[in-house]
Amino acid sequence: MSYSEVYNSFLELKEILNQKKEAIIKKDLEVLNLTDEAIIVLVEKINKFDILNNDFSSEEKENLKKLGEEIKIIQENNEILIKHSLGVINNILSGIFVR
Repeated sequence: MSYSEVYNSFLELKEILNQKKEAIIKKDLEVLNLTDEAIIVLVEKINKFDILNNDFSSEEKENLKKLGEEIKIIQENNEILIKHSLGVINNILSGIFVR
């Protein structure tokens, strides 16, 4: 795969993860489902890249590394939001079942 294909796929993943974050915040289950499906397809595509064995320049590798770090931060934030949402739901259900 060329550098541009890899980089554009990473950019697309970053955008989808940002959409997922917004869907989590807005509690939009339809968009959340669509983003999850898109992520699955994109990750399968990215997994086919041989990122370790390539002829990318040092600058290209650094750009991919920075983009990867941005993606990791977005994903970690999404995980925090999901855990918080589950905590809220569990507290609500506990209040309902305790009565």
